[in-house]
Amino acid sequence: MDASKMINLDNNSAIKLEYDATHDILFGYCPDFTDMNMTEANMAFQEVVKTLLQHNITKVLIDSRMSYMDVSTHKHKAVLEMFALNLYSTKLKKFARIMTENEDRESSVLQVVDEANIPFAFRNFRDIPTAVEWLKSQSNS
Repeated sequence: MDASKMINLDNNSAIKLEYDATHDILFGYCPDFTDMNMTEANMAFQEVVKTLLQHNITKVLIDSRMSYMDVSTHKHKAVLEMFALNLYSTKLKKFARIMTENEDRESSVLQVVDEANIPFAFRNFRDIPTAVEWLKSQSNS
């Protein structure tokens, strides 16, 4: 993303969020998932939803590559299910996610996406430029 167009949002939040107003894309980094910070992970995703609602943002890009996961798949999935449910209240149209190398984690994400019947387009990507191009495009597939 072009750093000159990015606006940092609420530096005191549980997650670093930047907004590209030109393309209506909210960018954030996935929080870590450990037994010690499950509350913080939930708060981070609540912050994403709050920001989407406050600014009527329709596109989001979450980079999961650098986040750490040291919890059961069940706990991870529970956090993702709550996040997906909360996204229903937003005007979100497209959700791009930068994937990790963890197969269990990726399987958990895809299962939540399949089961949640989300009302927006969702795609996983391996790199940010490809994800941004999809978010900017008119296509949802």
